[in-house]
Amino acid sequence: MASSNSGRLSAVVFAYHDVGVRCLGVLLARGIRVSLVVTHVDDPSEIRWFGSVAEFSQDHGIPFIQPTSNPKKDNDLLARVASLQPDFIFSFYYRYMLPVSLLSLASRGAYNMHGSLLPKYRGRAPVNWAILNGETETGVTLHEMVSKPDAGPIVAQSDPIPILPDDTAHQVFQKVTVAAEQTLWNVLPLMKEGKTSKRANELSEGSYFGGRKPEDGMIDWSCSAVEVYNLHRAVAPPHYPGAWTLAGGRKYIIGKARPGSHTSSTKPAQGCLGLDIVDGRILGRCGDEQIIEIHELLDEGGRIVLPHALREVLQLSSASEPNPAGRLPSLSGPQPTVKKRILILGVDGFIGHHLARRILSDAAYTDWVIYGLDLADSRLRACPLLRSHLVTLKNDGDAKCNSGRLFFRQGDMQSESTWIDDQVRNSDVVLPLAGIACPQSYISDPLSIFEVDFAAQLPIIEACVRYKKRLIFPSTSEVYGMPLSSQSPTAGTGVLRVNNSSCEMDADESPLVYGPTTKSRWIYATCKQLLDRIIHAHGIQNGLDYTLFRPFNWFGPGLDDLPRPTPHHSSHTETGLSTGGDIDTGRAHKNGTIGGNTVRVTTQFLLQILKGEDIVLCNGGRQRRTFTYIDDGIDALLKIIENKGGVASGRIYNIGGDIQSSNCSIRELGEMMLRLYREHQTHCHGPADGVSGEVNPGKDRSRLVEMSGEEVYGKGYQDVDNRVPDIKKTCEELDWRPRTSLEEGLRRIIGTAADASPRGSGAN
Repeated sequence: MASSNSGRLSAVVFAYHDVGVRCLGVLLARGIRVSLVVTHVDDPSEIRWFGSVAEFSQDHGIPFIQPTSNPKKDNDLLARVASLQPDFIFSFYYRYMLPVSLLSLASRGAYNMHGSLLPKYRGRAPVNWAILNGETETGVTLHEMVSKPDAGPIVAQSDPIPILPDDTAHQVFQKVTVAAEQTLWNVLPLMKEGKTSKRANELSEGSYFGGRKPEDGMIDWSCSAVEVYNLHRAVAPPHYPGAWTLAGGRKYIIGKARPGSHTSSTKPAQGCLGLDIVDGRILGRCGDEQIIEIHELLDEGGRIVLPHALREVLQLSSASEPNPAGRLPSLSGPQPTVKKRILILGVDGFIGHHLARRILSDAAYTDWVIYGLDLADSRLRACPLLRSHLVTLKNDGDAKCNSGRLFFRQGDMQSESTWIDDQVRNSDVVLPLAGIACPQSYISDPLSIFEVDFAAQLPIIEACVRYKKRLIFPSTSEVYGMPLSSQSPTAGTGVLRVNNSSCEMDADESPLVYGPTTKSRWIYATCKQLLDRIIHAHGIQNGLDYTLFRPFNWFGPGLDDLPRPTPHHSSHTETGLSTGGDIDTGRAHKNGTIGGNTVRVTTQFLLQILKGEDIVLCNGGRQRRTFTYIDDGIDALLKIIENKGGVASGRIYNIGGDIQSSNCSIRELGEMMLRLYREHQTHCHGPADGVSGEVNPGKDRSRLVEMSGEEVYGKGYQDVDNRVPDIKKTCEELDWRPRTSLEEGLRRIIGTAADASPRGSGAN
C-alpha cells in the first residue's frame, strides 16, 4: 500500500483555484504524501485572478496532470489512480464530479471541500448564490464524496463566516479560502488516525443551485434596489463578469456601486426604471422606487463611462424611434417590463396547448409571452383563455399592436425554417415539441420518422447553439430501449420480458439498448438518443444551456382528436402508449399530422367504450406502463423553464407518474376504464336494471379481446414488458412530485367525454 512508504499516508488530489492551492499546502505541511495532482487547463475566456495549482505542484515537485476530459469517461485516469493505491482522495474546488468507481479507490475515503455550510447551497458557485440571495453568513464543509453532488456525510465544518452588507464575491471568497485552510488543518490529524466522526448531511433541510454564466448578470430593474445591489456584489468586476444593463443599444457594466437614498431631485417619475443622470451622478432606478448610486460604470471594453457621455446616450435613446418587434429595448427612461419570450414548436399539440394554457392562466408568468408554430390552431381556438390571447402572425411579419400574449404562425418546420431561425434568435427559451410519436408509424414509415424526429430538429438545435439560447428538448421514455434483463423475447409475441424489480430507468445511468436493425420499431428511439447525445455534446463543447426531459406516457384531455372508427381500424389497439410511445409532441410538420389511426391507448379505449366496440389488447395487454397525468407533467415542465438557480441546466429528467398509483398493464388499464365508465353512467343515469346497480350488460357491449403484435402493427414489431421511471432526481432537484393517480386522471377524461358524447353517437 502507498502508506507503507516511510509510514506516510498518501493522497491523490483533484484541485483548482485558491482553495486548491491552500489546501494542497496544508496536506504537505501535515505530512501527507501527495502522489498525484489532477487539475484543469485554464479557460482563456475566464477571468483568472486566483492561484495556479499547476504552478504550485511544479514548484513543489508533485506530479500533476491536466486532462481535458470528464473523469467519468477517462479510463486512463482511473487506471493511473488505481495503480497509486491512495489512502485518501481529496477534491478541492475541482470542477467535475468524480465517479464512484474512482472514489472507491481510496482506502481511507474520498473527501471534498465545499464552499458553504452544507446542506445549504449544494451545487455550483455557492459564494455567488449566497450573496445574490442576501445571506449574512456562509462557511466551508469537508464532506465525504458520494454519487450525488455535495450529499455525503459531513466530516468537518467551519464556524460561520460573516458576509458583510458591502462584501463582494471576491472578498467573501478570500474569507472562504482561509476557512478551508483552517478547517482542513484542524481535522487532518484525526483523519490520519482514523478517528474522524461523521454526521448526516440532511439534504431535505438544505438547498441546491446550478452554475452561473455571464449573461445571468443582466439586471432586471423591476427588482428592488437591494436585489440589484446584491446581484452587483455577487458578480462584481474585475474578478467576475459584472452586473450589466443595456442603454441605447449598448452594454454597460456596473464597476462600483452603493445603495442610494432619495432626495427631492432623485425621486423618479412613475414607471421610470434603469440608468439615469441626476446632478452629475449616475443612478440606477429600481422597481421599489429606490435607487443605487453607481460610482463606476464600464463599457464592454472595460473603460470608465463618465456621466456626461452616458447622458448623451440616454438622450439619443429617448429621442429615437421605438425598437422593432423582437429587438432588445433601451433600459433607460420609461419602459415596459422586459418579457420572457418562449418559443414552442408544436404549440397546438397535446403538450404545447396545455403548456400555453398554464402559462397564460398563472399569475406567476404574466411577464412571459409565447410564440408558436403548428399546422393548425384548433386546440388553441377551442380554449376560451387561449383564444382570448391568440394573435395570428401573417406572412408579412409580426402583428404591430395587440394585447395578446400568444403569437401563432401556421406552417410546418421545413417551409418555415427561416421564421424559426429568427424566432430562436429573439427568444429566451426554445421548446421543439413537434414530432411523430406512434409505433405504427415507426414500422410503416420509418423514413418519415427520421425526417421529422431527427433531420428537422437539427437546425433548431444548431440555432440555439449559434444564438446561445436555452433549449428544453423532449427526449422520450423509449430512449431506454430494452433493459439488459430483457434480451429474450417471449416466443411469438415480440414482447421482451422484463424482471419487474430491475426495470426502473435512471436518466444518468441506465444503458440504452435496442433491438436488431430489422426491427424498425426502434428508429424513433434511435433518432431521439442520437439527438440527446448531440445536445449533450454541444453543452460540453459549446456551452449550450439545455435540459432534456423524458415523458412517461403522459395522458389527459386533448391527447388526441376522437376520430370516428371504421370497422378496419376500430379493431386495432392504440398506436402509442400501450406499446411504449410517450406523447403527442405536436404537429408542426407536414408528416406529423395526427389523424387516421394515430391515437393513443387512453383515447382508443375510450372511443371503443363510447361506441360499444371491442377493446383490443395487443399480445394480451401484458405490457406494463407508468402513466402520467398532463397537469403533473406540465408542473415539472414549468419548473424546468423557470430554472431557478440554474438547477435544470445540463440535466436529464424523467417525468413520470408514481409507480404505486400509476403503473399497470394495458389489460388492467382497459378493465379500469370500463369500470370507471360504468360507474359514471350509473352515477349519472342510475342502474339500468333498477336492482343491481350495474349498467345493463345487453347495452354495454364493450369487452376485452386479444390480438398478436404482428396482427396489430405488422412485421418489425418489438416491445418491452415494463417501463418504470426513476424520478427521484426530478423530485429532489425540481421540488416536484406527481400528484394525480392514474385512476383519478382517467375518471376526469371519462367523465368529460361521456357527458359530451352519447353512447353510440359517433363520439367525435
